Amino acid sequence: MPPAPNKSRLDFLEGTLKEVDTIIDPILNSGFDGIFVVISNPVDVVTHYIYEKTNFPKNKVFGTGTTLDSSRLRRILSKETGIDPKSIQAYSMGEHGDSQMVPWSHVYLGGKPLLDLMKEKPDTFGKLNLDDIAKRAALAAYEIIEGKGCTEFGIGVGLTEIVKTILHNERKILPATTLLEGQYGQTDVFASVPVVMTKDGIEEIVEINLTDDEQEKFSNSCAIIKEYIEKAKHIK
Repeated sequence: MPPAPNKSRLDFLEGTLKEVDTIIDPILNSGFDGIFVVISNPVDVVTHYIYEKTNFPKNKVFGTGTTLDSSRLRRILSKETGIDPKSIQAYSMGEHGDSQMVPWSHVYLGGKPLLDLMKEKPDTFGKLNLDDIAKRAALAAYEIIEGKGCTEFGIGVGLTEIVKTILHNERKILPATTLLEGQYGQTDVFASVPVVMTKDGIEEIVEINLTDDEQEKFSNSCAIIKEYIEKAKHIK
């Protein structure tokens, strides 16, 4: 059944965990010792659940996180600025959901900070509404679901990029849902941040310096994820 347009990803937690419980034990009993790449929503909470259930190394259990959201963000920025998305470096971070945030202090167009461009070119870049752009990227899925009832193609592309990176040991930096153990001031929570991805999974978390405002938004997003991680512990 396709998700309802007025439902957030977090509303599917109970149903998703019940499905996960039907497949994890058979996978483990088969002798599987590979990498779990989680795409099921709410992906941050489900990734945490699978990590605890499998007892796999943390580098081998991670989620697609904001990979798709970051692509949507670059597409929107491209449309608003006229710059090809391949020349835009920008990530969404935190929850793959409504509370995600954008560290605008680390958004670059051709290597130049967007915030600098906004000051230098007030009549063009300066007119960008960053809050609106971040909101459009976070809520893009609702528009797609309302239009066609599902969003499988977008996540399929994101998953393909992750799997290709692993198979070819590309050591690409991508946003992914991973276990934070002090990074960004967070512990015991799976949230989406930039990571170095290799044939062995996640090799390293890339910790960028956030402004105070960005850190607050990221922390708020992680708090929502933690709230639902606690709820997952009580689902039978």
